[in-house]
Amino acid sequence: MNYFYALLGSLFILVALVLITLLLRKCSILSTEHQTLFSKLVTDFALPALIFLNLSKQTFEIEKLLPALIMMCTIIVACSLGFAAGKLLKMDRKSLGAFVLVSGWGSSSTLGYALIM
Repeated sequence: MNYFYALLGSLFILVALVLITLLLRKCSILSTEHQTLFSKLVTDFALPALIFLNLSKQTFEIEKLLPALIMMCTIIVACSLGFAAGKLLKMDRKSLGAFVLVSGWGSSSTLGYALIM
């Protein structure tokens, strides 16, 4: 149950940040030009801070590395399959790179939370 409360607290912080941004936009304090600033705040500062906060509360044990190793192997297999499929589809380099990355990772935040929990 402890993981549930940690996840709930992290989600609350992100939702609160979004709601504050929407409120400031509605009050005409922020405009749509500020959207990239708040996107960067969430992805570059809030998510890494939440991941670090949860990591700092964990004790390091060697057997906890096994799930991370399994996940990394799974990601390598998924990226390899994506690479093979992209080559079969004769994608250009940029499209192939994006296709391979999307094959392995859906989002950096979901990867971080899965490894931590």
